[in-house]
Amino acid sequence: MERRLAAIMATDVVGYSRLIGGDEEGTIAALQVLRADLVDPKISEHHGRIVKLMGDGMLAEFPSVVDAVRAALETQQAVADHNSDIPKDKRIEFRIGINLGDVVVDGDDIQGDGVNVAARLEGLAPPGGICVSESVHQLVRDRLDLPFEDLGDQEVKNIARPVRVWQWSVNDTPVSAAAARGLGTPPPIPDKPSICVLPFENLSNDADADYFSVGITDNIITALTRFDDICIIALKSAVSAATNIDTRAEFGRQLGVRYLVEGSVLERGKKVRITVRLIEAETGKCPWSENFDRDIGDIFSILDEITNIVVTTLSVRVADADRRRAEQKPIKDMAAFDHVLRGRYHLNLDKMDDELTARHHFEQALICDDKCAAAYAGLAMSYVHEYRAFWTEDHDGALAAAFENADKAIALDEANIMGYYALASSHFARHEYELADMYMEKAQALNPNDYHNLCNAGFLMTASGHLAEGIACSMKAMRVSPLVPDNCHLFIGLAEFAAAHYQESLNSFAMIRGEWLSKLGGLTACHGQLGQISEADATAQRFLSLAASISGNPNDFVERLRKYWKGMFHFQDPEVEERFYGSLRKAGLPI
Repeated sequence: MERRLAAIMATDVVGYSRLIGGDEEGTIAALQVLRADLVDPKISEHHGRIVKLMGDGMLAEFPSVVDAVRAALETQQAVADHNSDIPKDKRIEFRIGINLGDVVVDGDDIQGDGVNVAARLEGLAPPGGICVSESVHQLVRDRLDLPFEDLGDQEVKNIARPVRVWQWSVNDTPVSAAAARGLGTPPPIPDKPSICVLPFENLSNDADADYFSVGITDNIITALTRFDDICIIALKSAVSAATNIDTRAEFGRQLGVRYLVEGSVLERGKKVRITVRLIEAETGKCPWSENFDRDIGDIFSILDEITNIVVTTLSVRVADADRRRAEQKPIKDMAAFDHVLRGRYHLNLDKMDDELTARHHFEQALICDDKCAAAYAGLAMSYVHEYRAFWTEDHDGALAAAFENADKAIALDEANIMGYYALASSHFARHEYELADMYMEKAQALNPNDYHNLCNAGFLMTASGHLAEGIACSMKAMRVSPLVPDNCHLFIGLAEFAAAHYQESLNSFAMIRGEWLSKLGGLTACHGQLGQISEADATAQRFLSLAASISGNPNDFVERLRKYWKGMFHFQDPEVEERFYGSLRKAGLPI
């Protein structure tokens, strides 16, 4: 039984029985004209395929969500223009529903849950309007500037789970020039409390103490992400916002949050002062601020205190059982904690020299406290990075060290999220997909909002063939890190490529900022599959030039990258694997 990921558009005529009852022949003739002159050409223009006609209804399939939404939008606007001179009681209007989901292929027909959801969405749409699922909205909101209204979760017939619905009406603001260019819009502010913890300012004279400020910021974000009742922005987007946005109100708009947490750290000998302010982004009002003057050895209690006060201030109620489940064992030794913070700081830079520095600090932490689970987890991730990037000749040894240290971390602290994350990545590298899924699920159960977990889960699901789920995880990761979405675009692009949605995959890779080898490889593969030979050759040359600038010997570097992609960016389905790497080879890359 063949399955594939598809964008499905369900269309139906509003009040068809009434129209037929009033003028059967005239209604049928008018509908045929509309389909022939407006509806069918729009579907064809945007690369869609009419699957079947069902009386007054129609089902169409598109290889791209963006194409499906554009076809629906232009159809509704064209029909509205057509109806402007027709009496209201004789107008033919459509409702349209669009969903992204798995479908079962039955000859020329498609069936399955993805089709059923599209049909239910069509029934919720207003006359002349469009309703889309959450998965569709997440993919188009950054590419089409459309005023979709969030209708929340809806219970629909014969669908076991609630469906998150977004609605557009032909009476809403028309498409702007920005929409035509596909420019993005900031994410909407969610109903639940939403926070961005901005990087704490280092007020100490020692610039080397920046790691401490970043570490405190990261710890507070990590603590808050464990609560499902809060939408918390990832550290990378918080850093990007602090660098590129000037006003608090703009912070709120660009990040889609109501609250900002600002702070500073001042170390004086064995004393530390941490200042924290909670800010309403839109108004700039400060409903709460406090200074914490403590001995440096009390830093653990300070972090707990800050987190609890912020949560309480936002009136978030979290069950005691959930709190206990989510809490990790604290690091008891201050020197060990200092080394862990330094290690994480360098680990996040993801460079070979910094990787070695990170590992040194994690090892020093274990000298201070040989039962420090966070240090073992940090070591495990450093070996995962080393394995992925081929920074060592002992490739198998790096992976073995990742397993060993991750196991030690979890043995000491069964709630250590990074330990599970390292195990999932390591098992995936060995192509042990079921074990990788199991450990990723454990990490997500402990912290469902962690950016790194969501990104990794997005790719693991994509590589295992669960494309819709992979895209959903990557989109959720993009929501918690809207200003640094590059990894999300990369993984979504890979999922779209696996689904043979090459134009949409090309669009996703193109949204990655700057020049990445992974981005250029993805663009080359998509151009190749689309038959755009000159474009594929051009991106392949950019790939080789960038490799040469990094390595000095592009062929050696490409060989390393080939191993890297085969080690981590591989697909369980050999057909997908061959499509991707075959396109690169045709463009002249020695992959």
